[in-house]
Amino acid sequence: MKLDAGEERLLRNVALQNAAAILRAQERAERELIDANRRLTSLLESITDGFMLLDGEFRVVVLNRQAELFLEPLGRPRNAILGRTLWELFPFIVGTDSERAYRQAMEQRVTVRFDVGSDDSGRWYHLRLFPTDDGLSVYFQDITQQREMGEELRRQQEWFKVTLASIGDGVIATDVKGQVMYLNPVAERMTGWTAVDAVGRPIEQVFRLVHARHRGLLRSRDGREIAVEDSAAPIRDASGNVAGAVIVFHDVGDRRQAEDAVRDREERLRAIFDHAAVGIAVTDLDGTLVEVNAKFAAILGYDAAELVGRTIADLTHPEDPEVSAAHMGALRGGREHDIVLEKRYRRRDGLDVWSLTSATAIRDAEGVPQKLIGVIEDISDRKRAERERERLVNVLERSLNEVYVFDTHTLRFEYVNDGARRNLGYSMAEMTRLTPLDIKPRLTEAAFREMVGPLLDGRQRKLVFETVHRRRDGTLYPVEVHL
Repeated sequence: MKLDAGEERLLRNVALQNAAAILRAQERAERELIDANRRLTSLLESITDGFMLLDGEFRVVVLNRQAELFLEPLGRPRNAILGRTLWELFPFIVGTDSERAYRQAMEQRVTVRFDVGSDDSGRWYHLRLFPTDDGLSVYFQDITQQREMGEELRRQQEWFKVTLASIGDGVIATDVKGQVMYLNPVAERMTGWTAVDAVGRPIEQVFRLVHARHRGLLRSRDGREIAVEDSAAPIRDASGNVAGAVIVFHDVGDRRQAEDAVRDREERLRAIFDHAAVGIAVTDLDGTLVEVNAKFAAILGYDAAELVGRTIADLTHPEDPEVSAAHMGALRGGREHDIVLEKRYRRRDGLDVWSLTSATAIRDAEGVPQKLIGVIEDISDRKRAERERERLVNVLERSLNEVYVFDTHTLRFEYVNDGARRNLGYSMAEMTRLTPLDIKPRLTEAAFREMVGPLLDGRQRKLVFETVHRRRDGTLYPVEVHL
């Protein structure tokens, strides 16, 4: 059918409009493609991974700036890379696991990941190969720093492992659920669990503590009980969150035995101190009483608490302070290790008490005196007896009668008064070598022992007889003897 002029114009206008629309659509599609390529390029250039796009012949068709920077140390600029195959660019990977990885990803259309190191630069890279419609997308990261950090971490872990294996304490680590993650050899030995058997078990099953007399005892897997001291601390991750716990413990059996021995010794010494039959006092170096026992207080007529804080000088007889001070100074100065002396104290009631006092310095490890300890024994009765004896001796010495004391077994004279010595003409030293038989020439030993027998066995209280004594010069004189 033939179109008129108007229809033809209309048809041409429609055709022109369609052509213009198609042209605009093409231009828009090209712009969108350019924009998409620009965005993709921008995206590829902005990522921190190196990126290469390979075609089916392993030729490099695209690479980003990061890939170019990674490859610069290898002397591979962009224009020397594009359009060339991997095998041309990196002939050293031919026949290696790297080549096999690339071919596996290309031929099997699977994703492949692997690490590779460069002998030239010493750098390490992690590669990820993703199949595309007609090739491979290759992403790679420089992991040199991560590997160095990992290697340092492994060295530290090995160092910690060796350290924990070498220390004398047992160490157990758990996760946040309280399940065992690690035991060192000491912990294995003490608990009776091997690390293989213990890992994953609850800590209460492996580290079983029982208590006796407020002391921790570790009950091992084989039933042994070991005295231990233990401490625990949380394990925190980098964010500060609790990730587990670590328990450190050690055997204190020997130490506790030593402590018990010391405690027992201290208890025995305390019992001796408290119940001793002699007075015991501890003073500082100035003579101030720090501690006294009951006997010390009783000797001086005080309560023990009343004496603490007083000085030895306060209690010493007013006529004896210089002697006491001199001896204490010798102890403090190290000139004497211990002293023994008889001295007087003044009791609380004002009476005097005689004592046999001994004192010694308590020294530290360097031998420096720290305190003084003294022991006093009340010898007042003995002193009174000595004074009475002296009085009696004076009476006997002044007596005009002859007085003799002899040993009933050996018959040797032990004492002869001055009157007898003058009559006989002997000294005291000479008399101690003689017997009654030496001055009584008319008596034999047998007759004399028979005579004194009734006195010795209590059948007779007194014996009186007459005889003669022989002087040193041999002369005789008559005597009446009272035994």
